[in-house]
Amino acid sequence: MALSRRERRVLHQLGRMLAAEDPELVAQLSAPRGRAVARRVAMALSWIGAVVLLIGVVIPVWELLLFALLLGVGCWVPVLFGGEADW
Repeated sequence: MALSRRERRVLHQLGRMLAAEDPELVAQLSAPRGRAVARRVAMALSWIGAVVLLIGVVIPVWELLLFALLLGVGCWVPVLFGGEADW
């Protein structure tokens, strides 16, 4: 459901008031968090691993299959078991 013109204007005014009142909070909320960035990187590497895995199935090269499996699984280890990432 779309917001009406009045609701968008009020929401924009609230955002400006919040930015004027507490700029540090606005900076924290608008900056991507380290874990979110790490999750995006892990997702991208998983997709790359999946593509390489499919290529390895079509062209049976065992090293390529092993690399794809390690890339697909290994990129999630720091995200799942690591602490807060400093990206």
